[in-house]
Amino acid sequence: MIPSPPPAASRSAAALTAMVALALLCVGSMPYLVAWATAPDSLVYTGLLFDVPDHAQYWSWVTASRDGLFISNTMTPESNAAIFMNPTMWLLAQVQRIAGLSFPALFQVWRVAGILLVAAAVVQFVREFEPDAERRRTALIVAVAGAGFGWLLVVAKKVRHLADVPFPNDVYVVEPNTFFATAAYPYLAMAQALVLLTLVGVWRAHSRGKARDVALAAGAALLLALSHPYDLITIYAVIAAFWATEVVLTRRVPVKLTAAGLAVGLVSGPVALFYKQLTATDPLWQAILAQYPNAGVWTPPHVHLVILMGAPLVLAAWTRIADFVHRNSAAKFCLQIGHAGRKASTRLMWEGDARPLPHGNWPVV
Repeated sequence: MIPSPPPAASRSAAALTAMVALALLCVGSMPYLVAWATAPDSLVYTGLLFDVPDHAQYWSWVTASRDGLFISNTMTPESNAAIFMNPTMWLLAQVQRIAGLSFPALFQVWRVAGILLVAAAVVQFVREFEPDAERRRTALIVAVAGAGFGWLLVVAKKVRHLADVPFPNDVYVVEPNTFFATAAYPYLAMAQALVLLTLVGVWRAHSRGKARDVALAAGAALLLALSHPYDLITIYAVIAAFWATEVVLTRRVPVKLTAAGLAVGLVSGPVALFYKQLTATDPLWQAILAQYPNAGVWTPPHVHLVILMGAPLVLAAWTRIADFVHRNSAAKFCLQIGHAGRKASTRLMWEGDARPLPHGNWPVV
């Protein structure tokens, strides 16, 4: 049985959450402040940093949701029944209506909510699974600030004067990039946070057996179903794999884990089935979704995951090696980037791969 954290630990987590949220908000707000301050009078400041088409669609849902939870499909000019709902957009519509906010201001309110939820979820996740304070801090920084290695492709674009970066998906895919999501895509940031909170709740329910932990898992899963139901695939897959592993290793059914998993499925499943039924049986929805090549599940080639996910992926792999060495030896070790010596003193790759410099080569030590 894992003990519940003391009140002092809870206060510490709240303070850490506030600091992480403030840091994300300050850094992520800089592009918006620059754009707002420098936008000429001849242009309209939209308040968006990335993916204007998708957010324009969200704003159409917000506008339609001012009059009720169920709305017609605004992705087509054709008349259709009000059988679609998006509670996130309905809530944003009510906030906009009550506060009288413009869309740029509403987007920033949405960003703040997403940042607070992400900060709380990451802090809880890291504190739950990493007992060492120093490693917790490292994990927290990597989780919220790890932003992929796509900047290397941006540098290559500038140096080589390209029209766009090589392999654009390695830069523009938001889902694996927490910082990118909190800066420009609050919809996905909140989904990331709800995934983490669901898994934290399931783990706590399994290890501690508290009803409040089951409630956390089920509540987060329900909110995820109501806002971004695609991610329930991840939730269900992780819980099922964890359950099966426990059965194999312990040769018994984990009762607390089973109860938590059933609670998650029973609470979130009906909402997921509603969206599945809507998009699978309504001819208009089928026709609209058929136009989008990214509507299914997409997995990038493995080599591109290093660029796409960046430091978190590299450090996760490196940590497993480091932990193994430290458990079995007192030896110091490091990663050797290259051992080519003087013959590696060549021109830049785009100036001729492996061609030697005419002068100024590295000296032999």
